[in-house]
Amino acid sequence: MEHAADSQWEDVIRMAVAHARPRERAELLRELLAYGDGLAEDRGRLRVHLLALACLEHATELDPRVRQEVNERARAILPPRSREESRLLAEVGPFVLELLPGTSCGTWTRARWSPLRPPPSCAR
Repeated sequence: MEHAADSQWEDVIRMAVAHARPRERAELLRELLAYGDGLAEDRGRLRVHLLALACLEHATELDPRVRQEVNERARAILPPRSREESRLLAEVGPFVLELLPGTSCGTWTRARWSPLRPPPSCAR
């Protein structure tokens, strides 16, 4: 898990979780959460926890307790409740866009969207 905070390893980790057997998948996700919990830097911890959340998309069979653990970490910052949380999300990178609630509204693209300034069609 030492590469979990590195954006270049994102897809590799997601594929490993997707192709793992259910027990292995649970182990990988728990290790990912534990690694993220141990990071002192907010940006790195956030990246790893959101990566675990992104992995759930392809985790068809998973212990419900592990799924709940992953979702609890994500609820701590999604949706962002302050400018600082929005900045942290923006620093994590583009994969976080697919995790944000309401991303299907309007007809906007990643290039035009900023978590600091949501598109008008998505204004709350």
